[in-house]
Amino acid sequence: MRHGNHFKKLGRDSEHRRALLRNMATSLIVDQRMKTTVAKAKALKPIADQMVTWGKEGTWSARRLAHAFAQTNVAVDKLFNELGPRYKDRNGGYTRIILAGRRYGDNAPMAYIEYIDNDLPTQISKKQELQNSGRWEGLFGKEALEARAAEKEAARKSKRDAAISALEEKAAALKHELENVY
Repeated sequence: MRHGNHFKKLGRDSEHRRALLRNMATSLIVDQRMKTTVAKAKALKPIADQMVTWGKEGTWSARRLAHAFAQTNVAVDKLFNELGPRYKDRNGGYTRIILAGRRYGDNAPMAYIEYIDNDLPTQISKKQELQNSGRWEGLFGKEALEARAAEKEAARKSKRDAAISALEEKAAALKHELENVY
């Protein structure tokens, strides 16, 4: 039974999973934001939060733990000199996951994972971008949908009228032939 064993395996053995999460945690500390699959982002979130907690402690013991997990000295220095002081008054919840649609190719759900209160530009979805720019109403607003429905109805009507006139012409031609025969 898997009592108390709640960690996602991510389709990898333990060594590969640990290496993957170490690389991702290091990249997240250095870059503040990264795009990955939702499952990997959810697996990375507690690790990234724990590393910030070590950065907040600032002790030699915490620094050794961070060095044991992080890949580079740059990441550890940034963790203790920038991220730790930034979140000194915050009790947990240092990262957020923003859904980012699906990946082309295998349709995997993607997400951005980032540290909150960072100085990066805000990451928003394409739908939110359209809504904020006002183009959403132009594409999917009530008036736009009604106008598209009216255009479709007009096209359907003109197509039907063209078919009826073609049938009437055929009927007239057949009537003319019948009159000539008799």
